[in-house]
Amino acid sequence: MKAGGAVEDSTREMKTPNKPKNEAISVREVADFLKLHRETVNRMIQSGELPALKVGTAFRLNRVQIMEWAKSRRGRMQPED
Repeated sequence: MKAGGAVEDSTREMKTPNKPKNEAISVREVADFLKLHRETVNRMIQSGELPALKVGTAFRLNRVQIMEWAKSRRGRMQPED
């Protein structure tokens, strides 16, 4: 949150230093970025709402796709007037 309690813009950069912008990231990193619980992110992956690739037993998500997904959802997540 920003000063005054305003929610930050969902298009902000993910806090994953030293990683290329188009690299695969973990469920935990996505959860931190979207400010959701990891289980919520896992449910969104299972339902097909979030694009992900299963690597072994873990899911990996494309950083650019998640940024685009968050940007496309931004209007839906804002309160109505």
